[in-house]
Amino acid sequence: VACAGDDSSTTAEPTLTLTEKADVYLGSTLKLEAKLTGSDETIAWSSTNTDVATVENGIVTPVAEGTTNIFAKAAGLSKYCKVTVINGDSLTVSPETMELVTAEIEGGSGKMSMPVEITATDKGQKVENPILTYETSNDKVATAENGIVTATGVGKATITVKYEVNGKILEKMIEVTVTKPAKEINAVESYIELGVDGDTV
Repeated sequence: VACAGDDSSTTAEPTLTLTEKADVYLGSTLKLEAKLTGSDETIAWSSTNTDVATVENGIVTPVAEGTTNIFAKAAGLSKYCKVTVINGDSLTVSPETMELVTAEIEGGSGKMSMPVEITATDKGQKVENPILTYETSNDKVATAENGIVTATGVGKATITVKYEVNGKILEKMIEVTVTKPAKEINAVESYIELGVDGDTV
């Protein structure tokens, strides 16, 4: 039997949950989901560093590399997610320096052309067959096309590889030195025997 004044019903306290950590690549967006129970109040979102990322209705838009705390607030509760903005767009070349010769000769050393290993990524994902452009500081010394650097004359040149991704252009340089080929000299041993009388045998 319930006594007068007793209230057997209870009201649950509001709760708010939010992912604690998340990463997002420049050029993409991140959807954060905050779960509010026990209240119909609208969740308010904010970023502690809008130079790194902004947020609206839980959608995080990266601005620059770095970290920021994205806050969700409602019903007197507050939770935040530490968001790290990563630059997932990259361009690498190997080697970054090379030595070539103006011509390849039999028995000589050096190569007239050399392949370059190029890796490009878009939002952290490797791009197969990326669209690249090549520039040379001196086409009378070296040129490049389709990942191959070729010598055209003696001297030094800089090959610039360019990759456009997500509204920006990434560049890498290859320093090229071109020389004349050096022919290998094979020494031939000769034996000269001198006779007792001084004649050559």
